Amino acid sequence: MWEEIKQFVVDFFVSLGNLFRDLGLWFYEKISGLLVYIFDSIPLPSFITTTSLDSLLPSEIVWFLSVTSFPEALLIISAGITFRILRRFLTLGIW
Repeated sequence: MWEEIKQFVVDFFVSLGNLFRDLGLWFYEKISGLLVYIFDSIPLPSFITTTSLDSLLPSEIVWFLSVTSFPEALLIISAGITFRILRRFLTLGIW
């Protein structure tokens, strides 16, 4: 009988811990969805939508950047920087 009561108490607290973890995840999901909604509702300024890189730089520079795979290099560099910032944020600056 005491073992059943002990198991019930243990299961209760494990379930309570799971409940708080699930509530935290639910809250995080709702806040993330709210931030996405807020950023999606902000319209782009007209100078961003009407301007392209081709109109800002001479054609020789645009050609050189495309031949040297500059956009791919920037993508890799920005992915590394994003990973580092996220790692710093998630580990509270320990790494």
